[in-house]
Amino acid sequence: MLHILLFILKIIGIILAVIMGILVLMICVLLFVPVRYEIKAGCGRNLDSLKMRIRITWLLHLIRADVVYKRKGFCWRVRAAWLKRENKGRGKEQETPPHDKMYRETQKAEIEKERKTDIENEIKEDKKIEETGEEYDEVSKECEESREELKIPVKKQQKETEGVEEIPEEESEASKVSEVSEEPEDHAEKRSGFYEKIQKIFQKIKGIFKSFCDRIKALLEKKEKLTIFIQDEVHTAAFHKVKKEAFRLLRRLNPKKLEVRLVYGFEDPCLTGQVLAGISVLYPFMGDHVDITPDFEERILKGKCYIAGKLYAWHFAEVCWNLIWCGNVRKTYRHIKNFQI
Repeated sequence: MLHILLFILKIIGIILAVIMGILVLMICVLLFVPVRYEIKAGCGRNLDSLKMRIRITWLLHLIRADVVYKRKGFCWRVRAAWLKRENKGRGKEQETPPHDKMYRETQKAEIEKERKTDIENEIKEDKKIEETGEEYDEVSKECEESREELKIPVKKQQKETEGVEEIPEEESEASKVSEVSEEPEDHAEKRSGFYEKIQKIFQKIKGIFKSFCDRIKALLEKKEKLTIFIQDEVHTAAFHKVKKEAFRLLRRLNPKKLEVRLVYGFEDPCLTGQVLAGISVLYPFMGDHVDITPDFEERILKGKCYIAGKLYAWHFAEVCWNLIWCGNVRKTYRHIKNFQI
């Protein structure tokens, strides 16, 4: 009986060992088998002639992805073992099948028939109008109506002129006195309204100025909190640790093959200089295999580019491991999570 139990335990141990071995093998494959990438690009003198190809492979081409840009269109293809998925791209002109051509021809014929019928109906209507003379009658009616409308205001004006009587001089003088007496009241009302408007404008300006000052005070308080948070010893140590690991990762991710020959230029020479200043920051990481020449006289884009390299997952895993086991980084992460401005 004991012999049978030991045999069962032995089988269970072998199965567990095999499962653990498979897991370790998978982890080693994921960490130490590199992802290879290759980028090729070329351009004549304009963006229309730009051609680019990106290839990514992993595990002896068992998994592969290709992306091609050509004639202002993308096409891609992904293959994992025997499974494939691809897109032929919009840039390429595809031949239409014969049944589609027949359908289009029938549509064109129907549209032409409808146009012919519409033209024939319009011609018939024009002939009827010429025979009956309906259009002439409508125009004459409109002219008569417009003449009557013009006559009405003339008659009204004549009646109004006839109804006006001569005003005596005494009444006219009295009306002038009343108008003079009313004028200062109107001026006083206008002045009071003007002063009220000015007061409202000043109040609005005061409110805007106060809100602006309150915002500045809030920003200064936030700035003080941020400076205290950044200048903390724990946080500065964590920042230096993250910076060190990031530069180490960038050095490891440098491509093994890099060849760039590029001539570029924009219509605005100032923009060309700004782009050159931005690219110059990356020169220490590029090395001597990069040749970029700006052209300040004409708009041009010409050159070739070839980049190839490897990416290992254990590089990223090492960086994450070092950051996780750093106490300063963990503390700063907790502080950032609970930080409120």
